Amino acid sequence: MRAIKILCMFIGVGLIHSAPIQANNMSNDILISQSRRQYECTRNGVNPTISGSLFSDGYNCLIPISAGKCVGYADAFGYSRIGSSDPRGMISCKNVEIAEDRLTGKKYYRFGSGDKFILEGK
Repeated sequence: MRAIKILCMFIGVGLIHSAPIQANNMSNDILISQSRRQYECTRNGVNPTISGSLFSDGYNCLIPISAGKCVGYADAFGYSRIGSSDPRGMISCKNVEIAEDRLTGKKYYRFGSGDKFILEGK
């Protein structure tokens, strides 16, 4: 009888310790998904607005890299969507153009009007 009681205590301790780990993993997934947001470069600038972003030449949005990591984008004409398996038509940001302000040294992602992109907060 005592062996069963000890076994139940052992199992109970194992469950107690594993439950917070599972809850912690789930909350991290929620935090990651909440830190990503989709934006669009429009004729009037970035929507929703991003602090420090610039709009130039009537069609270029310059997004400070410090605003977050670009994790996906889709250009306005759909060229980036060719062969994409993502249902939103997004592809990796590895080919996104990066511009640098020579005076300040700040780096920006460059997107054209109509482009959509996803930033992951830091």
